[in-house]
Amino acid sequence: MKTIALVCTCLLLLASLSAQTVFTGPGGPTRIASSHPLSYWMADPLARDRGGDFTLCLGCKTDAGRVVTREGYTVDPEIHRPGPLSGHQVVDIIDHIHSHIPDWPNEGIWHIVLVETKPGQFTEIYREQTGVDEVLPAKPARAVKVGSADILAVYDPTSGNGGGCSEGYWWFDAAGPHPVDFGPVYKAIGEKTPKDSTYTVGCWTIDLDQHQIHTNVQKIDADCHACGQLGTATASFEIVHGVAKPTKVDFDSDPQD
Repeated sequence: MKTIALVCTCLLLLASLSAQTVFTGPGGPTRIASSHPLSYWMADPLARDRGGDFTLCLGCKTDAGRVVTREGYTVDPEIHRPGPLSGHQVVDIIDHIHSHIPDWPNEGIWHIVLVETKPGQFTEIYREQTGVDEVLPAKPARAVKVGSADILAVYDPTSGNGGGCSEGYWWFDAAGPHPVDFGPVYKAIGEKTPKDSTYTVGCWTIDLDQHQIHTNVQKIDADCHACGQLGTATASFEIVHGVAKPTKVDFDSDPQD
């Protein structure tokens, strides 16, 4: 029986999720149905703290007895505009949150992606919030052409030994954004790799520029994510109406044990 190894911090958007789905850190997807002017999203980012990382601390006291207030924080926004894609404006916001409260190093980086749903109105389709104890070097969203498909890609890698990430991929048409389904490609990889093996899905495995998925294949009973390597699978794909379809799948056997 073949199983698929999912990197635990990987948040891969599949076709079953609507364009209104937003990932909010480890808590999973949150559905957002409302659109607002861009000024709403820019005015006070901390007012939309979905995880409560900052707002729950307001009113708390530091070890030195200082009260934590909203005025103790500043937000430095980094704005990018990939697109437009199929006529839809995209605004990518990376908020760098800084604490100016002594003995209170509660800082973070929030990554938000907005899509214009109608003139002057934007809906959030992606959100990742990280705090001071988490390292997430947020990367700007980018527009990629895969064949005739306009794809918006968001990839925020996490540090550490697991190779995890938060990510999202959408294709655009006149109606707006729709999540890309990479499931058929991973299924084809599973049919090409050895029985009782496993492989990584999402995160660093997806190469939109080369229209390929590269993933390490290992034994199911491997003791660690880098143990029991059996080789590498490479699958080329095309994207048709939001579905990634495999065009060629190869497995390069290279046992490490």
